[in-house]
Amino acid sequence: MISRDGDEVEAGEFTEFVGATETSASNSEDFCGFNAYGFSSAAACLPFLWQNYTMNILPTLGGPNGVANIINNRGDAVGWAENTTKDAGCPVHQFKPVIWENGGIQSLPTFGGDLYGVAAQINDNGQVVGASGDCAGFGFGSGLYLLETHALLWDKGTVTNLPTLLGKGTFGGHHACAINNQGQAVGHSDLPNDTTFHAVLWNNKTSILDLKTLPAPFDFASLALGINERAR
Repeated sequence: MISRDGDEVEAGEFTEFVGATETSASNSEDFCGFNAYGFSSAAACLPFLWQNYTMNILPTLGGPNGVANIINNRGDAVGWAENTTKDAGCPVHQFKPVIWENGGIQSLPTFGGDLYGVAAQINDNGQVVGASGDCAGFGFGSGLYLLETHALLWDKGTVTNLPTLLGKGTFGGHHACAINNQGQAVGHSDLPNDTTFHAVLWNNKTSILDLKTLPAPFDFASLALGINERAR
């Protein structure tokens, strides 16, 4: 049984859903953080599409691992997947933000010279948000080996580096986590001096609104993970 809107329903009532699954393939990387989170595993994890009562593996960019993060109502899914390049000092292969359409995979461009990135969410208009940056140690909050230095929006094949709260992205990072069908995105951004991060709203590609934090003593950091269609 799977919960949907608070009600338990049979899985067959869902049209499609996506995620990542542990496989039997041996893997020297902890790409999905199984070991980091305390689960002993030497297996690769692969993106999947669940459709018509069947789990179908989605392609990567040639590397051993990938994750399908979310799927929209058109059947387009986004996430991140590895290619075959292994950079010195990075514990995993290069991973790119990707979109899966009709079972095929396409890499999305990152910003500047960034070699790593993730696509976090896609709306029903095909707009995608996420982040890119350099390889880093495993982030227990993000589940990524990524220093999130650029919050990104992909729209009609073009990538936009979204504005920030003027930090360098070395603490919590800059990451656009969700987008609604009006094109409004939310996520988090480092403040100047990179000592904390705040939840933010991007109403468009050029403006950013600091959503701040709760009053003291709950005043250190915040992040926004979802946005509905009622946003103003």
